[in-house]
Amino acid sequence: MIIPYTKSAEINTAGQFLSGVINTVPGNCRLHIGNFRFQIEILYHSSCSIVKSQRNIALRHALLGENIEKKQYKTQELTPVIRSALMLKKAHDSLKITDYRKAFTYASTQKILGYFHLYLLFFPGSIHNLLLKGRPTYLPSNFLRLPVFQKNIPAYHLRFLGPVRVYRNEAPVRTHILPKETAFLIYLALSKNKRIPIESLYDNFWQKSKNQARNLSHLLVRIRKVLKLPTAHLYIRRGFLHFRAPLTTDYQHYKEILIQAKVLERAGEWGFAVKEYLRAFKLFRGEPFKKMYDNQSENMRRVILNKLEREAINFAKTCLEHKNHPPKSATLYGGMADAKSLGHAKGILEKISKIIPYSEEMKDMVNRFK
Repeated sequence: MIIPYTKSAEINTAGQFLSGVINTVPGNCRLHIGNFRFQIEILYHSSCSIVKSQRNIALRHALLGENIEKKQYKTQELTPVIRSALMLKKAHDSLKITDYRKAFTYASTQKILGYFHLYLLFFPGSIHNLLLKGRPTYLPSNFLRLPVFQKNIPAYHLRFLGPVRVYRNEAPVRTHILPKETAFLIYLALSKNKRIPIESLYDNFWQKSKNQARNLSHLLVRIRKVLKLPTAHLYIRRGFLHFRAPLTTDYQHYKEILIQAKVLERAGEWGFAVKEYLRAFKLFRGEPFKKMYDNQSENMRRVILNKLEREAINFAKTCLEHKNHPPKSATLYGGMADAKSLGHAKGILEKISKIIPYSEEMKDMVNRFK
């Protein structure tokens, strides 16, 4: 049975009464009454220690996830700290956003947010759920960077080698994303440093605007809403934009596959190399950076299309060389015939010539396969 949350008013009253009595009795009696008062004070402090000890035990039971049955206490018998821990446990078990908000509001009202933050380390489930859904946690960003809360950080994949597609935890994001927002996401994804100076963003996206700070603020709000991204993973601090969520792109995947293809080609495994080349070129579904006109988009469009043109032409030339000078062993082809690889090369050239219609070298190469 948990001792009620009280300051032992009865003992205090008794002590005050005895103080008055001691001053009114003869001196030879004061010693006995004084000894009795001393015993009352010992009893008072012992009672406080017992109360404190039992409350600590109840708190430990709560933090260990054990249920404290309602029969064992009444609501008014619990301290605010214990009630806060129990409310967090309930939110951790139910994963209901309303339960977490009730716990946070109670801790804020009782001015025990320090204890609230401490007990969240024991019951992080509600925070994992909020981060997963992109809902606000009302917690400091530094606190959310603790390892215990990094379990369910959303991961994003951006496909921009054609019509833009965004995936959150491998599920497509259905909300329409504007070209400016897409360009901003690409900027974040391709940036080597996840701590980006705000001035570089201003120069790239709003060079001629008079309201650069407001434009950036509105864009960040929109990005967080579309991606369901917690504020702790995309925020501005001391002149820098901090981006802490994993974000990969199909362009990064394209470069990785090309490296694998070239390694196989150098090793003499041309048949397997062809398969890797085809995987890489397949990632292009159209013209990248469509309707994006910021400085980085213009530069990256030129870089990516030039690389695509060069790699496609080199692939086609290598296919022709293997046709004219076939290897001695058919196993080097990995079971793939010359005619089949030439057919693939022709298809790749025709596909990419539509993405880069102004390339004269690409047109010449297509004509060689006719």
